[in-house]
Amino acid sequence: MNQCWRPAGFLRVLKDVEAHAARHYASRPPRGSAAYEVASLKPDPADELLRWAEEPIAETGKPHPVLELREAVRQQRLVGDITSPLPVKRGPPPVTV
Repeated sequence: MNQCWRPAGFLRVLKDVEAHAARHYASRPPRGSAAYEVASLKPDPADELLRWAEEPIAETGKPHPVLELREAVRQQRLVGDITSPLPVKRGPPPVTV
């Protein structure tokens, strides 16, 4: 019988898996956070979007909602640059012939 399936071997493998998962998920921002939403972007556009998201904190005490930030990230991916004012309102998709 394979040693892995014996209780002591199985517990050792389980501890290794838990340790790997802890290391893997500790390096990622929590899902639904602003950092998570911009993690797929390059550093400069990500920083710009995070600054934009935090702008209303001085006035209202709260950042822009994550849904607005998510839409801005979507626009960033479509446009490919950060030169347009944020957030960009998206109209209907362009018609290609």
